[in-house]
Amino acid sequence: MRRFQSAGTFVFVFAGVIARADDVTLGTNRSSGMAGAGLALRGRGDGGYPRNPAMLAYMQKFRLTNLDFGWRADGMSLSDLGDRVSGISKGGLKPEDLGQLARDFGDRPVEFGLSGRVGLGTSGLNFGVDGDALGMTRPNAELQQWAKNGADVNNPDPNMRLDGYGYGFYALDFGYGRPLTTREGTDMAAGVQVRFIKSYYAHHFVDANQIVNGGSTRGGDMGAEDVLSKNGVAVDLGWHMTVGKENPFEFAAVVNNVVEPDVRFDATTPTGASDTVFPFRRSLSLGTGWNLKGGGAAALDVVDIGTGYSELRTGVDVPIGQHFGAAAGYGSRGGFTAAVSAYGVTLTLGSTNGFRAGTFFRF
Repeated sequence: MRRFQSAGTFVFVFAGVIARADDVTLGTNRSSGMAGAGLALRGRGDGGYPRNPAMLAYMQKFRLTNLDFGWRADGMSLSDLGDRVSGISKGGLKPEDLGQLARDFGDRPVEFGLSGRVGLGTSGLNFGVDGDALGMTRPNAELQQWAKNGADVNNPDPNMRLDGYGYGFYALDFGYGRPLTTREGTDMAAGVQVRFIKSYYAHHFVDANQIVNGGSTRGGDMGAEDVLSKNGVAVDLGWHMTVGKENPFEFAAVVNNVVEPDVRFDATTPTGASDTVFPFRRSLSLGTGWNLKGGGAAALDVVDIGTGYSELRTGVDVPIGQHFGAAAGYGSRGGFTAAVSAYGVTLTLGSTNGFRAGTFFRF
């Protein structure tokens, strides 16, 4: 009973600070509380993207492999998010809102978006659906100064400008994992995941007149379209090995996008330079997991090797009684995370799995 009361108090306090968080994830993926670490942890998620598809080899009974929903509001409050983010098919951006965004948040860049995924599997097979929609703004120096001085619409700076970018995608994921024959005392498995991806990109900007009076202009990279879209197919490969029977060590390797999807977009930065928006670059991720006494686990991963944006992720996850748990983690790019779990559902504060502008936009 004492453990139950302590866990309940922790959950209540933790939920009370959600409104102050930039990133929130709610779902069944316990590795989110470890900053997304856990590629090698067999008991922390079975194959839902971007986890390790080799884990599907150990899943023989029908089960829900992933059910997660997250949102990001960096530079604005969560109460503002619902009015700002658009759907995936619009790249997460509402061009008609850019003038208001410039007036309300022109003193700083902001990011806002939604993320979700669900998966079902049995007998080593998995089917999943996932998608993200993320928007960001880039104010120039003149706009930032105008906004800091009170955003007086009767005294606009003629050189101020705000660029808004949006990227959205959804994917249908099909995975399969199979055990590999090894010497006694070692479990090994391999898996593959095929992803059918539909992606969307948008870039619009507002100048001084539009910030005051409304309207927006397409970026030069948009041509005559408000939203650009492309289709592509990606293939991921995964490997997993367990050494030892009592408190075993686990190892994993995942190659994401060994076949890269053709969903690149040629972009124009706020300064007019050319760039590419492409969050599905081929990469290698390596993971190590330790199973602790009492049902806890620790993990250390290095992900996205080869993209120029690799990240070190580490975390711990420990049970609190029979139905509750707590986790904490750190990612070298995403920062710290903390989480509580109750009856199989995990609530995480902090950036997980790269759901931030640096994943989508490199400028």
